[in-house]
Amino acid sequence: MKDAGGTHHGLAHVQVTVRYGAGVDRYASTAADGTWSMTGLSAGTYWVCFKTFLAATGGSSDALGYADQCYNNTPPIWGSTTPVSVTVGATTTEINANLAALGAISGTVTDAGDAHHGLANVRVHMFSPTTAANGSAYTAADGSYTITHLAPGWDYKVCFDASGATGGSSDALGYIEQCTTSVEVSSGATTTGINVALVGGGAVSGTVTDAGGTPHGLANVWVSLYSASTAANGTAYTAADGSYTVTGLPSATDYNVHFYGSGATGGASDATGYFDRYAATPVTVTAGATTTGINAALIDKP
Repeated sequence: MKDAGGTHHGLAHVQVTVRYGAGVDRYASTAADGTWSMTGLSAGTYWVCFKTFLAATGGSSDALGYADQCYNNTPPIWGSTTPVSVTVGATTTEINANLAALGAISGTVTDAGDAHHGLANVRVHMFSPTTAANGSAYTAADGSYTITHLAPGWDYKVCFDASGATGGSSDALGYIEQCTTSVEVSSGATTTGINVALVGGGAVSGTVTDAGGTPHGLANVWVSLYSASTAANGTAYTAADGSYTVTGLPSATDYNVHFYGSGATGGASDATGYFDRYAATPVTVTAGATTTGINAALIDKP
């Protein structure tokens, strides 16, 4: 087993799957020099595929990873592979593969303030509609990230989910998720400079109680917001005292707020449960501010 670079280095730790019949598999792993073998096979036709599971070492593209494939450079799809014949008393040799290098992207995520602080714990995830290839990573303390083991493609969509972001000027109110499209990934290379500056969002807060004579704060109520004009949304669960805050919301005047009481606890009617409820009117959110007092009293079920 070798990489597809000019020198063709042997690749260790590649899993070799030998399939016979309807999903009867046997496995081997390549040695340090990339060689492998499997004994004790009965006569017949087999299919052989090579998977790295992100663990292959010894080649020129270890950092970026290698593409899985099957014998005779066929895609890793059972039924589309070239069959291998085995004869009793003989070794079928030269069942080799040269694994192509994958690619990577890298960049930095900051806030959009004047100082452009690096944002940690932002989930960067990407997907290619053409190849269905995907990958993800979280930003480091300085906002940097690298996603490796990506199949070559020209149409990756990269999205930055900042729901857990820290280190910027708008941590308390959160940041608005942002995506970029048509990012290209090339075999054996890292596409650099896929950077983004995330804009600070707004927030909504309030308290959810039961509707009994003495209102009790309800924990574990799921609060969901949605704006039809922007397609923005956000969610949160209430704390033990019934309080909640939904952050990272873009500005809009038409947020519908829905309070789901199916898992609520802490009130006078936990045994029978509580009806869901909508906020009476749409809620306005302004970036950089918290809209407070969006409260609800959930009616108990009979």
